[in-house]
Amino acid sequence: MPIDIFLMGCEQNELAEKFLLELDSISKYLMELVMNIKAILSEQVGEVLTITFNKPKSKNAIGFQMYTDLTGELEYAKSCSSIKLVILHGEEVFCAGNDLRDFAAAPDQANIMNGARDFLLAISSFPKPIIAAVNGLAIGIGATMLLHCDLVFCDADTKFSYPFVKLGVVPEGGSSLLLPQRLGHRHTFELLALGDFIGPDQAKELGLVNGVVSSEDVLQHATHYADRLLALPYKSLLKTKEMLKKSQADLVNNVINEEIDRFYEALCAEEAREAIAAVLEKRPPKFNN
Repeated sequence: MPIDIFLMGCEQNELAEKFLLELDSISKYLMELVMNIKAILSEQVGEVLTITFNKPKSKNAIGFQMYTDLTGELEYAKSCSSIKLVILHGEEVFCAGNDLRDFAAAPDQANIMNGARDFLLAISSFPKPIIAAVNGLAIGIGATMLLHCDLVFCDADTKFSYPFVKLGVVPEGGSSLLLPQRLGHRHTFELLALGDFIGPDQAKELGLVNGVVSSEDVLQHATHYADRLLALPYKSLLKTKEMLKKSQADLVNNVINEEIDRFYEALCAEEAREAIAAVLEKRPPKFNN
């Protein structure tokens, strides 16, 4: 082989090796970027902390780690004296419920519900005002967490649903107590048993939201009400919230804990496994009734 062809081949091999090394480096960098995309974002502006669900590709379905992150944000906001009010919001949509892939992957692990339990107890007992700016979808936990918010505004495209029975599980978030207190038994039974979607006007009529605004204005609207609340005597505001919740705070905690225990029992049973598998496989469920 002529020496010039041999050297050319060596140079090409070296270039190929360098290219592969660069490609590997770029791949690792992109992977780090993906891993660093936080599913829960928080931003403090003045005395308001805005917590944003940031998994729009999965419609902000909440996974196990997200529950831990949400609880951490609420605990931080509770202890931080410079934060006086929290706004909950979703990127593109509010929250499409639990991430069913997590449940399908680990249904028999007894600790899988601990994150949800901690979050629900944290939001139900949060002492400072919480405003929800709801957009697009509020399903399951995305709807029940609103029962613990002090003001709820939604956009004109929002759909609400409590599809627990359809998924072979039971209500959570204190909804088996709080919904019938607000809506009565028959309205609550219809929402929880059938799991049908309801629109913003019906949600407003039922008292599930305070107001309906245009899609582009819902966060701005919530911020406006945050400013109005923070212009009031703050100690009086906190005491008023405390008095409103104090009479059944222990009961709400007990109900949340009981619901979570029953939710886990149902999650491990055949009906829930089939219902969740059917959703993930995009097919009708087949229940052995």
